Amino acid sequence: MDTQQVINQPVDWQKLDIRFFQPPTPVSKKLNDLRIFDLAKLSSELERTNEKTREWFNDLNAYLSPSEGFDYLKFYQSLDEGGFQYLFLHCPEFDEFCENKGSIAITRSNFGTASVWLNKQGIVTVGQLNQRLKHGEPNDEGLGPTKKHKSSTEFSVCFATKA
Repeated sequence: MDTQQVINQPVDWQKLDIRFFQPPTPVSKKLNDLRIFDLAKLSSELERTNEKTREWFNDLNAYLSPSEGFDYLKFYQSLDEGGFQYLFLHCPEFDEFCENKGSIAITRSNFGTASVWLNKQGIVTVGQLNQRLKHGEPNDEGLGPTKKHKSSTEFSVCFATKA
């Protein structure tokens, strides 16, 4: 299966971890307190949340099409304007890779200039990177969308569609 086929596979976006959709910090905290971790549960328990959370959830509907599903590209492009709250990744293929090759060092030769930022955060192997991304890594200045690189959106969309 080539990369394009994998990217075009349908994803049950309602079951993706809520952090994947980059809720603002107050919304994220409220959902965590309520133990709501995916959009399916949020939609069934919306009345338990606050106004800010309901507004955020309703805003997500702009990226949903009954025939096409969730428009990840449009969603992530919109975040480039407001910024990502944190970097989050759930990718079974990356998990599998890290089980076998997790000790590979993150260096300039394989991660480019992002390696400097990652190393400063104490992330020196791909296994450590995978673990930190599973829990959401704060997106401080110096990496990805905070630098406004188009490639960061493409990277996120690629993994979003494979989750």
